[in-house]
Amino acid sequence: MGCSYCEKEIASESKYNVCDECMTSIVLPLKRKGKGKNGNAFKEFKKKVWELTEFNAKQLEGIENRGWKKDHIDHKFSIYQGFKEGKTIEQLASLENLRMLNYKENMVKGIKCV
Repeated sequence: MGCSYCEKEIASESKYNVCDECMTSIVLPLKRKGKGKNGNAFKEFKKKVWELTEFNAKQLEGIENRGWKKDHIDHKFSIYQGFKEGKTIEQLASLENLRMLNYKENMVKGIKCV
């Protein structure tokens, strides 16, 4: 069976079906995002960014190719980093910060900024 993110062969089925490298670089950082004293604030911020993103994304070139195993909407400057640095919802959901990206590339990118 292959890793859900990079499709590398994995020895045994894990809870998340990912290789050790992707677990360390993608899954665990994403799980940690919602923890800590700012956890609820981040969750609410992320929700609002995605609401505006969905509205704005209708104008993205290639949006018709969107799908789980197709192309994803990518925030070039990640929502998580934007939250940490005090960016606005409008900045993160703007067309200038959005692009369509192949799902594999987007999953590997995780919370990194371009």
